[in-house]
Amino acid sequence: MASSSSSPPSWVVFSRVAFVSDEVVPGDVTFTLSQAPLVSHLTIGRRLLPEAITHSDPNNPSIIAVDPSGGLFLVQVILRKASSVSPISVRVPGFAATVSSSPFVASYIIVDQINNIARCLPNSEILAYPANAGILFIPSNTGGRFVVAQIRLMDGGGNRVSLLRFESHVGRWSMDRIRLPTTLDRLNPDCVLSHNGRLWWVDLSYGLISWDPLIKPPALSFIQLPPGKSLPARDPEPPDIHRHRFVKVSGGNLRFVDMDHRNVDNLGMRNLSVWTLVAQADNSDSTQWVPNYNKTFQQIWGLKDYKIARLPKTLPVLAFFHPKAP
Repeated sequence: MASSSSSPPSWVVFSRVAFVSDEVVPGDVTFTLSQAPLVSHLTIGRRLLPEAITHSDPNNPSIIAVDPSGGLFLVQVILRKASSVSPISVRVPGFAATVSSSPFVASYIIVDQINNIARCLPNSEILAYPANAGILFIPSNTGGRFVVAQIRLMDGGGNRVSLLRFESHVGRWSMDRIRLPTTLDRLNPDCVLSHNGRLWWVDLSYGLISWDPLIKPPALSFIQLPPGKSLPARDPEPPDIHRHRFVKVSGGNLRFVDMDHRNVDNLGMRNLSVWTLVAQADNSDSTQWVPNYNKTFQQIWGLKDYKIARLPKTLPVLAFFHPKAP
């Protein structure tokens, strides 16, 4: 992501863990940027929070969503354990009250890196599923606005999804109930990406759901993972699936990387495979996964550059995809 410093790195890797500082700084936010692969850090001012943090967790506060195109971060700060885990009524304008419960009381901070400011997300108790939330920058004549959104498969499954969102230019939360063009047997996003003017909810066991906030009325699209990569619905998602496959943006495109234990050749050798999501030539609204790379780790370990680097011949853990050079 870009930096406000005089000579920023061309790209950086941010730690998901943010810091809180008692020092009063301009905009209540500071960035400590390091050349990748070293890790960069985000720090917010304590005065942004409505109360002191009494919840102890090495991963708190945490960056739960980011839009590099607009330099936006969504930061979750868990303040304390809730005094009760009893369901509470959450009201979204125009809709009946919904019931939610959480073992924690949290605050959510919007960080604008370009303008070096941070602010609280209003009525953030509405955000019942923070791991399922994304943030998207929307360019405009007035300099730009943002939207924070989450989706949820409605009771009964099928193709009915609720879309909950906060739009900065409106200043309030709203919700729509939308029918997908296909029936889903699950919806468990592992991450939410911002790319090409859309939010993308990524389920690493199944597929992607995308939303363009400029399309009215609101509509969602579903894209399944490459052929043979969706896991059976009856199988539980491996808890460490994100260590062996992911979807990231690189070189201006969404890329799916897979080195899961199911991804093997005819001899049972583990593969590293990469696909790119591209628009079909005859229909710009339709996309398809195009395979780019497929090698066994035995082949990778035999490459000249790998040997020169003296890297170990062990299966790695996926960390990140170079955002500029896939």
